Amino acid sequence: MNIVYDLEDIPSDLSKPIVLTIGNFDGVHLGHQYILQNVREKAGPTGSSVVLTFQTHPQHFFDPENKIPLISTLEEKTDLLESCDVDLIIALPFDQSTAECTYDDFLSKLRSHLPFNQLVLGTGATLGKDRGGTEETLRAYGGKHGFSLEYIQKYKVDNAVVSSRTIRTLLSEGKKKEAEQLLGHHLQ
Repeated sequence: MNIVYDLEDIPSDLSKPIVLTIGNFDGVHLGHQYILQNVREKAGPTGSSVVLTFQTHPQHFFDPENKIPLISTLEEKTDLLESCDVDLIIALPFDQSTAECTYDDFLSKLRSHLPFNQLVLGTGATLGKDRGGTEETLRAYGGKHGFSLEYIQKYKVDNAVVSSRTIRTLLSEGKKKEAEQLLGHHLQ
């Protein structure tokens, strides 16, 4: 398992198919783990499962005065992602350049370093400036550029969607045990 912090450092010898997921993965909760399981299954025993995440939460860039509390540090997040048995973690900074990048420019740049065959996202996920990379635009882009797109339904526990936001709320209310149940692991 490799971790890289720059697109230039992505190994060029990844096995095909390359299945990619993109997200913040704060806390690497049960919903994230479900997406990662799907990515590994789609890559199969001979392919490569890849996670692209960010070193900081995008909200911290867009609204630095009202930073949401993070569930996990970058080191904790990469440790948790490693424990999910993915082949490569790409942890990029989220900065002005990232914020201004359209979804198609972002994916074009990414594909020049990582020729992925499939993109797997959580339902409702969008990419790029002004969230222009919607399901419709990403499917069209993928069709033109040789990769498929799949959205994974939200993971639920007791009919409630598992999300980082819900876990943050539980933690703010002092409900650590309930938060850890949705995380699927103990807080570090």
